[in-house]
Amino acid sequence: MNPQVMSVISTPEFWLSVAFFAVVLIALKPLTRYLKKWGKERADQIQQEIKESAELRQKAENLLAEYKEKTRNKAKERAAILQRAKQEAVYLETEANQKLKERLAKQDEDMAIRLKLVKKQSQRELKDKILKKLIYQSNQLLLNHQEKAEEQMTKSLSVLFNTLESNTDLLTIKKSQ
Repeated sequence: MNPQVMSVISTPEFWLSVAFFAVVLIALKPLTRYLKKWGKERADQIQQEIKESAELRQKAENLLAEYKEKTRNKAKERAAILQRAKQEAVYLETEANQKLKERLAKQDEDMAIRLKLVKKQSQRELKDKILKKLIYQSNQLLLNHQEKAEEQMTKSLSVLFNTLESNTDLLTIKKSQ
């Protein structure tokens, strides 16, 4: 061997280095097994986390789709509720208008009946007033005629008595003659 190589081999540093490498090589086998195991566990753990993330993502997408569907359904329900409310409002308005028309027709009938009654009452009152007025005027007329008739009768009787008196005076004169 070469003296130079020999001189390097005979040094303690060389043997320290060889021992170090031997320890590293001896320790390297269990260390590689441990590192492989740790790497495999870590890979499995990462793989599990990836699966869980994918599952969570899938669940999130499903929830999102479900909420979107619910939102669409709610929008449809809201539209249906609004449509029903509009239909009910139209129905209630129609019913209220019908009831109002019926009430107004009933009021018109009642008013017509009341007007007939008032008209009949007014006609009765007018007839009564006219009859009272006619009776009063007839009485006044009869009284006036009666007074005039009495006056005329009184005058006629007066004339008759005067004529009778003068005729009686004449008779008495004629008898005396």
